[in-house]
Amino acid sequence: MFAAPPETALLGVEGAASDANTIYLTLHDGTPSLARSADGGAHWDTVALAPVVGDAFVRIIAVDPTDPRKLFLRASGSAGDRVVVSADGGTTFATPLAVNGGLSAFLRRDDGTILLAGTAADGSSFGARSFDGGATFQPWTGIPHIRALAERNRLVYVAADDAADGFALGVSADDGATFRPLLAYRDVTRIRSCVAAACLETCRAKAEMGLWPAAVCASSTNGHSTDAGGDASSESAAPAGCSLSPRMRRSSPDSVIMLALIGLATLARATSAARRLAASVSSPAAPTASIARAKRQPQRKARHDQRAHEMR
Repeated sequence: MFAAPPETALLGVEGAASDANTIYLTLHDGTPSLARSADGGAHWDTVALAPVVGDAFVRIIAVDPTDPRKLFLRASGSAGDRVVVSADGGTTFATPLAVNGGLSAFLRRDDGTILLAGTAADGSSFGARSFDGGATFQPWTGIPHIRALAERNRLVYVAADDAADGFALGVSADDGATFRPLLAYRDVTRIRSCVAAACLETCRAKAEMGLWPAAVCASSTNGHSTDAGGDASSESAAPAGCSLSPRMRRSSPDSVIMLALIGLATLARATSAARRLAASVSSPAAPTASIARAKRQPQRKARHDQRAHEMR
């Protein structure tokens, strides 16, 4: 059990995949700090982060899946985002990367390569790669506006900015040098007939955001969804759940990753719109973290090195 002081915001909680007893928290009470436990949350000690990042808001990007003492942090301030790395469980810190903008995606690949992506202050895409575990980073250029990253069978999958890049989901087979589009929002043609009624309001909300035409959400009088180019009767074998039908072969090996990332791509666009709206009004006070339950269960390795991580 971790009890935060009054008026303290709890910004991040992360456990180590290789050691279930190691847990990290990031806090902010006017200045940032890191709380850490090596015994599953029974005892905690706190490290001040202000000497490293000033009054920035610090969130946890990831704990290395093979080393519970290696920690990646994101420090956000008025000048942009910085990546802060500790190799000794939060005793010392290095800042190998800074961007005049915001970071949005992180991936530790199976071979240990680290990919980071985001958006620069001028709206252009930003990317960096590390081949030495995060000690140094090199520019990763020619990439889309990446919202999330994942890896499977050495292929790098991205959730991109549909409006800026012309596609929402893509894949790279050459370590991120080039990307092949897999899905754009314009490829979504209809709601699966088995869930047309349940998904109608969600579909309309996405249409109002401009993700696809309102005609995609129109339902026919016989209970099947109308189509902008497909046959509703072909969906009789569709799986249960709230989903939309993209133009894609069902046997495509990319489909699993595609469907896993489409929610992140949609959420990223919705979150961006919400942030623009929030910036136009006065910011409320930071949330207060009074008591946070810190006992963690062992985590799957896939959460760390094969996840689509949209950093909040």
